[in-house]
Amino acid sequence: MRSLITPLVTGYWSSERYLEKRTLKQPATANRPRHCEVFVAFDDPYSYLLLQQLNHIQRDFDLDLDIHLVHHRQHDMFPEETMWSKWAIEDAAHLARLYQLYLPPYYPKQNNIRLAQAYWAEQPPHNVMDALARFEQVWLDKSMPLSNYSAQSMLRANEKRLYKLGHYLAATVYFAGQWYWGLDRLDHLEQRLLTLGFNQTDYPHLKYKRTWDTFCGQAGNIIRDKNTPIELFFSMRSPYSHLALSRCHQLAQHYGVPLNVKPVLPMLMRDLKVPKNKTRYIYFDALREGKKLKIPYGKVADPLGKGVENTYAIWHWAEQQGKGNAFLLAISHLVNAKGVSANFHLGLKQACQQVGLNWRQAKAALNSNRWRTLVDDNLNELYARGLWGVPSISYKDTHVWGQDRIWCIEAAMLAPYQKTSGLEQADLCNP
Repeated sequence: MRSLITPLVTGYWSSERYLEKRTLKQPATANRPRHCEVFVAFDDPYSYLLLQQLNHIQRDFDLDLDIHLVHHRQHDMFPEETMWSKWAIEDAAHLARLYQLYLPPYYPKQNNIRLAQAYWAEQPPHNVMDALARFEQVWLDKSMPLSNYSAQSMLRANEKRLYKLGHYLAATVYFAGQWYWGLDRLDHLEQRLLTLGFNQTDYPHLKYKRTWDTFCGQAGNIIRDKNTPIELFFSMRSPYSHLALSRCHQLAQHYGVPLNVKPVLPMLMRDLKVPKNKTRYIYFDALREGKKLKIPYGKVADPLGKGVENTYAIWHWAEQQGKGNAFLLAISHLVNAKGVSANFHLGLKQACQQVGLNWRQAKAALNSNRWRTLVDDNLNELYARGLWGVPSISYKDTHVWGQDRIWCIEAAMLAPYQKTSGLEQADLCNP
C-alpha cells in the first residue's frame, strides 16, 4: 500500500507549482523578510566552517541572522554516533582544504566547550564575527571568559526550536521553510536568495559549488589504470543512493573504469529508526540536489520491504548476465523518478525490458534468497571501512560517505596523473 500512496504525495511535492511556491515563500515574520535562523554547536566541525563563511553570505545578501547554540544530539537521528563523530572531523577536513579554511585535526576540549556555552548563555554573541571568535577560542584552545551561568536551559530551548522547525543537525541555516546544511548546501541558499533578488551587489556566479562544478571535467583518457573499480555501497530506499548511483555510473563511464555496486538493506529493514523529520528533510534535499545535478528524482514509489527484496533478487541474477548495474539504474529511475513500484511484477518487468533482460528468467530469480548473504557481507565490509551509512563510495584507499563527496573519489582517481598548482589532487581529500 505504501508504494501506491507515496507516488501521489511525492508527485505533488515534486511538481513545479509546489517547488516554485517553496522557493518564493517569505519568512513568517513580515517585518523581517531576510530573517534566517542558524544552529551551531561548539563540538561540530561543520559549524566552525559554516561560521567562517557566513559573514560573507550575510554581507552579500543583507541577511538578518539569529544564531542559536545547540549541543545535545538527537540519538535516534544518529544510529552510530561514535562512528559519526570520528568520520565528521575527517570529512570536514576535506571541505576545509577545498575552501581553504582552517580546521584543527582534533575536537576541542570538553572543558573549553562548557566554558564557552556558559558565556554564550550569559552574553550571547552580537553578530556572526563575535560567534566565530568564540568558536576560535574553543577550537584553538585559547583563554576565554569565565561565567557562572548554566547553559542547559538555553541549549534545551534551542534544541527544541531546531526540532520544531524540522531538523536535527547543527551547522544548519533555516530560511522561510527550507533548510541548508553546512558549506555543502550554501549553493542552494545562494540560488534562492538570488531568485528573491536579495543580493546587494553584482553576484556573477555561485561561490559554493566546488564540490560538484568540475565533475568529470578532465579528459576521459587521462586515467591509465582501467582495472581498479569504483565501489558504491547502495540502498534501494536511499534517495542519496539513487543520486550516487547515477553519478558513480557517469564517473566510471567517463574515465573508463569498472563500477562495483554493493547493495545493503535499508535502515528500517535492519531495525534502525528513521524519524520523520529526517525522512522529510532528506527527500526535499535530494529533490533539489537532483535538479541541480540533472538527475530525475521526486515521484517516488517507496520500495520498503518487498520492493527492496525483489530488486536485490533480480540484481543478483542480472550480475551473472553482466547487467547488474544496468538493471539497478533502470529500476532506481522508475522507482525514484516515475513512481513505478518495485513491489509488483509490472515495474520489475519494465526495468528488465529496458536493459534487455529476459523477464521469464528474471521472474524465476525472485524465488532465490542467494542475494541475502551477499548483502549481509556488504554491510560487514562497509563497517570494516569505518562507515555505516549509504551511499558510501571507495576507490583504492579513499573511502567517503555521501554523494556530496564523489569529488574526493574523482580526485583520488586523478592524483597519479595530474597536479594542480603543484599540489596533488588527492591532497584535497586526504588528511
